Amino acid sequence: MEICNSYYLIPNDKNQINCSKWLKNFFTPEIVLKEEKAKEEGDVVVDIPTTANWVEFQKEYKDKTYKAFYKTYYGNAKNRKDAGFYLDIKIDYQNNKRKYADILSTIIQDLKIAKRTDFYLVVLNDELSRYFAEISYRSLSIYERKLRKLLLVITAPAGGENWSNNLGESNTVVNSTGKSSIEQGLEELDLSEYESLFFDIVVNFNEDNYDRKFKLENLNQLSKSEIIQIIRTNKPESFWNKYIQKYIQIDNIAVRMKNIRKQRNKIAHNKYFSSEDQKRFSKDVNYITRKIDEAIEEIINNSDKFDTNDMTRSLNALKKAVNIAIASLGSYGEVLKSFIELGVDEKIAERYSKE
Repeated sequence: MEICNSYYLIPNDKNQINCSKWLKNFFTPEIVLKEEKAKEEGDVVVDIPTTANWVEFQKEYKDKTYKAFYKTYYGNAKNRKDAGFYLDIKIDYQNNKRKYADILSTIIQDLKIAKRTDFYLVVLNDELSRYFAEISYRSLSIYERKLRKLLLVITAPAGGENWSNNLGESNTVVNSTGKSSIEQGLEELDLSEYESLFFDIVVNFNEDNYDRKFKLENLNQLSKSEIIQIIRTNKPESFWNKYIQKYIQIDNIAVRMKNIRKQRNKIAHNKYFSSEDQKRFSKDVNYITRKIDEAIEEIINNSDKFDTNDMTRSLNALKKAVNIAIASLGSYGEVLKSFIELGVDEKIAERYSKE
């Protein structure tokens, strides 16, 4: 069995021969020395073949030596003078695929660093990134399911059978059809929306309630302690920091979430995903998942610590996200009707329905 990455290589200075020599010196320096000696003796050396032939090279990894292979060839390029050429790199394994994937990842990472701007590597097939992405899916799936569960243990018990009314406009009773739509909408929310709800920094004021919250007309009459309290009360913070962090602490939460989102973006869009990327992602996403699981247990078993009604109201982006998700589920007419039943302004409902 093997793991193989394929590239189309374009020399920056349009000099394929020099580029080929550079690669040979990178992979197998001893072959370059033999070729130089052969040239001095008058032998003809072919630098880039038309057909592919694997060349073995050695890679030192954790004090051991492993075999890997590369090949370069023109293939069917119509103009060899200006065209680039193909480069394949592979490593064979019988078992412990992860170890050999780590070795190949190190080779490719070294190549990317060493080449600098001498040539461009256009990725044709990245089996290595696909492998690291695939082994990350399980952790990613568990992480997403735990986020969904956290949302539901907060919102669903808040009002008994009327729990979904918390997601509607004030004084609006959500009927059974509306509740079904909300449940579907919650299911349709994607992972990034759940992350935003819990971990994005938000403010709890806007142009409509700013003056009321900060009492600008009475500012001169407020004491220092009253002003400090207003600032503390309206400090921008995430939902997690406001309601959960004091019970379940997450160290360096902003840094961890930034890395999770960065690496998740690579997985979702089939970008280069190295062994080190996968290790950092796995470390952070598993850590955050454990903390979410602890929070779920704490909320379920210690209801006296958490005001779930207040927590639900603080999820100020939830209603908009649910409505957009609902809009993706049905026809324009059905969506518009559901919005109106939820108490959403008709003009806003019509805009979301069309979108």
